[in-house]
Amino acid sequence: MYSNIDSTQEAFDMFDEECWKSTSKPTAIQLENLRRDGLKGGPNFVQWFRNYVSKNSVHPDLQQMAHTSVSVRNYTRYDVNGYRFRTAKLEKSRPLAATTNSGVLASSYVDDDKVVDYYGVLQNIVELIFDGPKELKVVFFECDWFDAHSGTRVDKYGNVEVKHSSRIPSSMSDVVLANQAKQVYYLPYPHPSLRAWWVAIKVNPQVVAPESADYVSIIRDNDDAVFQPEAASNQDIAHRFHVTNGEGLENLCCNSSDLIEEPRSKRKRPVVVRRSVRIQRKSRAYE
Repeated sequence: MYSNIDSTQEAFDMFDEECWKSTSKPTAIQLENLRRDGLKGGPNFVQWFRNYVSKNSVHPDLQQMAHTSVSVRNYTRYDVNGYRFRTAKLEKSRPLAATTNSGVLASSYVDDDKVVDYYGVLQNIVELIFDGPKELKVVFFECDWFDAHSGTRVDKYGNVEVKHSSRIPSSMSDVVLANQAKQVYYLPYPHPSLRAWWVAIKVNPQVVAPESADYVSIIRDNDDAVFQPEAASNQDIAHRFHVTNGEGLENLCCNSSDLIEEPRSKRKRPVVVRRSVRIQRKSRAYE
């Protein structure tokens, strides 16, 4: 969690320098294990950071995060940055859904200020609630990430392709802050020779991004907590749409009497034989 917060990067550097005892530079996996588990009985980063903030002047939010208890909530859907995200598990249970919303894109700065894009699939949405004087909540996306080096390429048309079988090891960090995530859609190739690759198509956010004040958390019997906007009230709908009763309705249909056929009588009518005037005159002449 702390690795995704810019304010803690200096503390991470101090922890790594203090706790890594070898003269060789640690690998990414060794550094991840050091921060998570500590080294040979030594403190991990969370334990070290709790002691650090008690002796140094840091932001009040970091002090609250380091010293208070934490409660956790899981979501299957979440709206952020103008996108609606859904977990892969939820989408698998609803194969007839009209959209796919589990693709995630996150960018990271590496050495020399180079930006690396990481593509992944959303697996879980976690909200951490920190007790304390301030209402402090942090939302994370747990994702399966494709290898940004051996599992990502750009074709001659500029399309980004990901090899869906190449994943970053789960032992490494698999979380990203929700507000750092963008949405992508993975489009498979129909040809057998390219079935190992997906095209990553970036999704445009909504023109008007949802605001945090417009959200409510909903608990359903057959679903996890859902984070989504409130439905518009009748007053809001009336403000958006103005309808004049009866105006123009007469132009949408004709007179109803023109469309109704007279019912046919079931009584048998006598057969009337009609003859021309010439034949009638001849008949009278012979009488």
